[in-house]
Amino acid sequence: MKYTVLQMVQDILSAMDSDEVNSISDTIEAQQVATIIKNCYNDITTDVEFPDLYTLLQLQASGSTAKPVSMTIPTTHTSVEWVRYDKKGTGVPSSTSAGSWTSPDGVTIYFGPAEANFGSAATGETHQQFSEIVYLPLEKFLDEVQDYNSNDPTVVTYNVSTVTGNVPLLCRNDKHPDYWTILDNRTIVFDSYDASVDDTLVANKTMAYGKVQTAFTLTDNWTINLDDKFTSYLFNEAKATAFAELKQVPNSRAEKMSRLAKIKTQKVKKAAPYGHPASADNPDYGRHYGFTNYKKGIYR
Repeated sequence: MKYTVLQMVQDILSAMDSDEVNSISDTIEAQQVATIIKNCYNDITTDVEFPDLYTLLQLQASGSTAKPVSMTIPTTHTSVEWVRYDKKGTGVPSSTSAGSWTSPDGVTIYFGPAEANFGSAATGETHQQFSEIVYLPLEKFLDEVQDYNSNDPTVVTYNVSTVTGNVPLLCRNDKHPDYWTILDNRTIVFDSYDASVDDTLVANKTMAYGKVQTAFTLTDNWTINLDDKFTSYLFNEAKATAFAELKQVPNSRAEKMSRLAKIKTQKVKKAAPYGHPASADNPDYGRHYGFTNYKKGIYR
C-alpha cells in the first residue's frame, strides 16, 4: 500500500491518541509528525539502496565544440553507475589507411587500417550500436589521454573549468569514445568523439544507469513512492520517532517492527529474482549446485 503524507500522519496521530486532522497544517503536532516522516524518509533513502530509485537516463551534452567530450549528470539523478554510447556511423565506408606514430622518446610504431580503426565502430555501419564505455579512475584516465600527441591533427585540446582557472585536456576526434571518468561529481569527460559523425558527443546517443534524485514533498496529497516493504519500514520508524520525540515515551512495538522491516529490506530489495543491480549481494556460504553466477549486483 502506498501512503500519502496525510494518510501516514493521520495513522501515526491515531496511534499516539492525538487529535484527528484533515490536513497536515491543521495542528502543530500534525506538522511535527509530517516533518518527522520527512526526516525518516531522507535517512532511509540515504541509508538503503532502493532498486526502484535506479533508472536509465541520458547524459546532458555540453553542446559546445569547445568542450566536445564533456557531459554532465542531469539534476534529476544523483549518480551514474555505467554509461553506453551509440557508436553507429554515417553510412560512408571507412577509409582510414595505414600509418605510424612516434612516441615522445622516439619510438616509431607502424600500424595498418585495422589497427587504425581499433576501438571504434566502422563508419559504414549505420545500425544502432550502444556499446559499453569503460570507466577509468581519474588518474588512469589522465594517463590515457595525456599520452596523445597534441600536434596530431586527430587530437583536440579543450579546457575544463576549475575554481583556479582552465585546465587543458586532450581527446581524439577520429573515433567514438572508449573510456570515461568523472571530474567534479557531476561532470563526465570521455576520451574521444568521431567528428565525421557529430561535432560533439550528443545526449540522445548516451544510455546511462543511475540513481534518481529523491525529494520529499510536505503536502497532503503527495504520495510516498516506496514499495510496501519500504513503506512499512518508514511508517514504523516514523512512529517510533514520533513517540520518542513528541510523547517522550518509547514505543517498543514500533521500534521492533522497524528493526524487522530494516533487516528484511537489506536482504530483499528487488522485484526481479536475478541479475538486477542494487540487489542484495551478501556472501552466500551455502553449497551451490549448477550455475551460480547470476548475482551481478554492483551497488552497495
